Amino acid sequence: MPTTRERLLEVARSQLGVRYWSMHTGPRGSGSEGWGCAMFCAWCYRQVLGTDYYGSCWNFAGDALGQSCNQGGGEWRFISADEAQPGDCVLYCASGHTGTDYDDYGHIAMYIGNGRVIGAMGRGVPGAADYLNIGIKETATSGQSIGGIMRFIRCTRLDGASEEDYPMAQTVTCTRALYVRTSPSTKSMSNVCKSNGRYVRYAKGDTFAIEGVTFADGRVWGYYTGATSHERRYVSLGTTNNATVG
Repeated sequence: MPTTRERLLEVARSQLGVRYWSMHTGPRGSGSEGWGCAMFCAWCYRQVLGTDYYGSCWNFAGDALGQSCNQGGGEWRFISADEAQPGDCVLYCASGHTGTDYDDYGHIAMYIGNGRVIGAMGRGVPGAADYLNIGIKETATSGQSIGGIMRFIRCTRLDGASEEDYPMAQTVTCTRALYVRTSPSTKSMSNVCKSNGRYVRYAKGDTFAIEGVTFADGRVWGYYTGATSHERRYVSLGTTNNATVG
């Protein structure tokens, strides 16, 4: 089963060759449809993680910086360059800016590893006669000033969405013992699965694969289909503020 990061790269690469679009290349509906840089990254995350995030570079940066120009939720944080993994996003500074404010940024792309990114690329000055609409391509991170690397940490705006499931295939590593349950609730032990009279649980350090997450009982729950029962099983990944997700 592919991890969340592998799925992000797969979705991103499915758009290779699709043309670039910005307000400078024509209005929507004029035959100029394509991807802007932030539109593309947001779309990839919606496809894989079920988020409804939209926005510009300013929105992404503002969210991570905790500034008012974001869509709210605190869904992103800046990480160091040596922490970067495929699926994280690279923000580039606009010329002459330092990256300390949301409007210092002018471009965003998805990191794919080995010093390369994938994203919506243009070349030249938008609106100029010689401007090239390259579109979605893979390229080295060099060529522009990297302002920061961002990681998606959670979608807090989905808090309480107990009736909805979000596909998020990934492997989870337990930071503590976790019970396996037949329903997403910690209010009693009656829903904890048993085997040979003993409660079924994962120990600290164990890993297991989930098919997606759902929200209930103030928590984020990973779910999967039991190998022998063929029924859905739930494991609490933590509260909506500190869950091991993404």
